[in-house]
Amino acid sequence: MRQSVRIEQIRLLYANATLAGSVTVVAASILSYLQWRVIPHPIVLAWLAYMIAVSLIRFGLGQYYRRLADDSHDTHKWMVAFLIGTGLAGAGWGAAGLVLYPEAYLTNQVFLAFVLGGMMVGGASILAARVEAFALFILLSGLPAAIRMLLQTDDVHRAMGLLAALYIVAILITAWRVYLTIVSSLELRFENHDLLASLRVSKNRAEALAAGLLTAQDEEHRRVSRELHDGLNQTIAILLIDAELLERQAPSSSDRNAAQLRSLRSHITELSDDLRRIVHQLHPAALEQVGLVAALESFCAEFSDRESVSVRFRQRHVPGSIPPDIALCLYRVVQEGLRNVVDHSGSRRAVIVLSGRATGIRLSVRDFGIGLQPEVRDKKGLGLLSMEERARLVGGSFSVNSRLGKGARIEVLVPLGSANFSLPGAAGDQEEISGRIKAFSDGD
Repeated sequence: MRQSVRIEQIRLLYANATLAGSVTVVAASILSYLQWRVIPHPIVLAWLAYMIAVSLIRFGLGQYYRRLADDSHDTHKWMVAFLIGTGLAGAGWGAAGLVLYPEAYLTNQVFLAFVLGGMMVGGASILAARVEAFALFILLSGLPAAIRMLLQTDDVHRAMGLLAALYIVAILITAWRVYLTIVSSLELRFENHDLLASLRVSKNRAEALAAGLLTAQDEEHRRVSRELHDGLNQTIAILLIDAELLERQAPSSSDRNAAQLRSLRSHITELSDDLRRIVHQLHPAALEQVGLVAALESFCAEFSDRESVSVRFRQRHVPGSIPPDIALCLYRVVQEGLRNVVDHSGSRRAVIVLSGRATGIRLSVRDFGIGLQPEVRDKKGLGLLSMEERARLVGGSFSVNSRLGKGARIEVLVPLGSANFSLPGAAGDQEEISGRIKAFSDGD
């Protein structure tokens, strides 16, 4: 961080180089004009030419730095170059306190002291980014005039020299405090920059971890689903066949045994149905076999029968081909969304709408229950976070809109690139579907 602060300090110095050069030329010109009558002309012209030449050199150096400077440049080289230019400018103003000092004209002496004081104050503010810069300029520009006045024999000039020396000390102290403020500000800025960079890295790691966990979860669900289907499901099927054989082979007079066998076969059938449902929830193979739309239609119908919740599924302009990861994301959102309807909303109705748009595919899961409390909606529970993370992983957006007593709506919008959005079915079918959707919504 120290190197970064130093680089930024040098940038601040060079950023003010043009301003410093312009002020120097203007102030030097005004001072030369006023001293023209009391100082030999060759001295005034030589001094003014020197100040203009130094200003042009500093201006050119500043332009060169702005064109070439970057973090990889040798900061020491640029700092030395700047100090040389600053020293030349300070020496020029210090020389003004000697060669442009009119012995017999007090008014011109006072004006000279005024100009030198103003240049020192301006230099302290412009050069405050580095101690070497402002200390060099202030001492070189102010000390010669102060020493010259202190060496005079009359009390007025000695008093002026003493005040000039005190003025120089006060300017140095003020510039030092400004310097400390600049350094603290830069250090805080780079600390915040490092902190933000660290937070971004942590956020990226957390997102990568979440993505890995969801992927691992889906893979584990797929593995368990396959094992249940290939192992336990086959065993249950064999048990069901054996129960049916025993039921057919049981003596007709043994009504009690026949009833027990029928009950056993019924329980095995229920167990098989439950297992099939669990396998389907763990890994919806229908997504790969019949596609997202048919898989959601089947799931919504099954969910309605099982949970006694009226689930209406509607689809419009859904593209014929949806990437598997996006299809799985949307399917899982519907699963989790309907589970939230049963567990939290108190609603006995839900509407699922899957529609294709020019920007992608949109999924809406709406209920008509009690709605979400603001703190629940803002903080988001595990289910909402899981849905949001799944949407983010496929480049989509996730939102929750809810009003107390008015239900809640979960929306996911996933971009699909150049998907082919075709309206499935005949126009009459679509009009019928649209009418049924409108009738259902109006009834809500």
